[in-house]
Amino acid sequence: MLADELSRLGLHVLRFDYTGTGDSSGEVEEGNQALWIDDILAAHDELAAAAAVNRIAWVGLRYGATLAVLAAEKLPRPLVDVVLWDPVVSGEAYVGELIEMHDALMRIDLADWKPGADAGKEALGFPIGPQLRAAMSAVDLAGAPPRHPRSGQLTVIASRPGPDLDRLKRAVAGWDVPSRWLDVATSGHPNSGAAMNTAPIPTNVLEQIVARIQG
Repeated sequence: MLADELSRLGLHVLRFDYTGTGDSSGEVEEGNQALWIDDILAAHDELAAAAAVNRIAWVGLRYGATLAVLAAEKLPRPLVDVVLWDPVVSGEAYVGELIEMHDALMRIDLADWKPGADAGKEALGFPIGPQLRAAMSAVDLAGAPPRHPRSGQLTVIASRPGPDLDRLKRAVAGWDVPSRWLDVATSGHPNSGAAMNTAPIPTNVLEQIVARIQG
C-alpha cells in the first residue's frame, strides 16, 4: 500500500525480496545478513539506473530497517532520507522474540509439542542457521560506536514503545546525521487476537511516511 501510494504521487518505487526469500533466487538456508545488506545496495543501484534518478530515499520496517542502517553506512553518496519503522534495536532480543513466537505457535498447533534438539534453529517456518543467528545477535543499533548512515535525514517512526527504542532514541542523537523521531500510536498490533483473520493496516503510519518522503 505504501509503494502504491508513493507511485500514485509520481515517485519511482522499488520493492524487492531478499536472496532466499519470496520470489528471489537462492534457497532460504542461504540467506545471511551480509548478503541481504548487499541486496539492499543492489536494489539501490537498480532503482537509480532504471528510473534515472540520483535522489533516493529508503524505507525499512523492523529488521529491514536495521539492515537499512547497516547498508546506508556503505553507500558512496548520501541518500535523501532513511525512514526506519520500528527498527530492531537488539538483534539478540529479536532472535529470542522470533523463537518464542515459533514455540508459542507450535504449542497451539500441537498440544504435546516440546522443543527438541534443534530448538532455536527455526522461527515460524524459516531456518536460523548459526551464521545468521550470530550475525543478527551481534547487532545493537543503540550500542557504541555511533552509527554513520550516509543520508541527508534520518526519520524513526516508533509505534511499538519499549526500552530498546528508548535506548535507540538516545543513541540517534549522537549519530552523524540529522534525525527526526516520531512516536505514532497504532490501533493494534498485527499479532494481537483482535487482528486475527483481518488485514490491519496502520494507515496513520503510512501517512507519516508518505509525508516524510514528499517533504
